[in-house]
Amino acid sequence: MRTAELTGADHMLLKGKTMAPMVTMEAIEIKNLKTETPVNPWDFIVDSSSVLGNPFTESEINSRDDVCRAYRIYFYNRINAYDVIIMDEIRRLYKAYRKHGRLNLFCWEAPKTSHANTIRDYLYVYISSNTL
Repeated sequence: MRTAELTGADHMLLKGKTMAPMVTMEAIEIKNLKTETPVNPWDFIVDSSSVLGNPFTESEINSRDDVCRAYRIYFYNRINAYDVIIMDEIRRLYKAYRKHGRLNLFCWEAPKTSHANTIRDYLYVYISSNTL
């Protein structure tokens, strides 16, 4: 596995520190692929077909909450491992946010809690750090 260098935001997250977010909750929305179609350059699909997709399902794990917890552990383990594939995708989302001032993350579970919440939470801190 190739590795990527961590930014200041990555180090803060790994150390459990956060910054006051400069990005608002409304700036990164989670949308449902069943009811909306991604058409804008700030729209990103994060379902199981994407690099940031959730490899876990409710049929494998007891509940949606457990699936979300499993994904959070999986996601941060990949961040901790400096996974270049994940970090490249995070940087791609960061660049889109900087260009358009917003992001829409599309998955199949919204508005229910999903793995997209983990991605959004990470992006809040990453974007707020103003680093690439």
